[in-house]
Amino acid sequence: MLLALTGRAQLVTERGERLVKRCPDLLGAYLLLSKAYEMLKRTAEARQVLEQLTERFPSAQDFADQAIASSWLAEGQLESALDYLKHRADEGSLGAGSILLQARLLVQAQRQDLALDSLELLIFSAGRDHLSRSDMIGARLLFGMLSALASKTDQARSAARALTELFPNHQEAIVGAIQIYTAIGDERQLRSMSRSYGDDAPDRVRFALLENLAKL
Repeated sequence: MLLALTGRAQLVTERGERLVKRCPDLLGAYLLLSKAYEMLKRTAEARQVLEQLTERFPSAQDFADQAIASSWLAEGQLESALDYLKHRADEGSLGAGSILLQARLLVQAQRQDLALDSLELLIFSAGRDHLSRSDMIGARLLFGMLSALASKTDQARSAARALTELFPNHQEAIVGAIQIYTAIGDERQLRSMSRSYGDDAPDRVRFALLENLAKL
């Protein structure tokens, strides 16, 4: 089975290499080739293809940066992934998705203070408009939890409030706010949310409120 998959990946690689040469303006050709290289564990070549992609398609830079950093991470090289993203940030061209990935990797590397800086840059800049709603909620939740961890209570509370104000009907955002309020020990705000949502709250929200109130 493994040999069959490897053989198929090799075939796709050969076709991808030909396609990139024949159709250098076809974005899909680069994506196909980089994925084939990854399947063959030829990650350095996969990264080179992604860099070529951005030369032809500058608008794909954020996607490519995330893919390149993720390829380093897949090899167990967290520091290399962070070094790459830092280099791109120093050039002043790190996209919103890449900034969020950078923050998450900084947390993984136990550099919460730097992660907070990255998230603050992302959340309070125009770049946030390029994130999906789910990623924006995730960024604000992480910002709030890291603020709580750093004893920045007002900043954490502001992050929780923003979640419920910006995404009032999104369960993920509401539960995220509950988690932040719990992290800063704000029982009063949790009880206020419990009264506001009442028995009509979705099961996930109601359970989160009950579970977190029990912790305080």
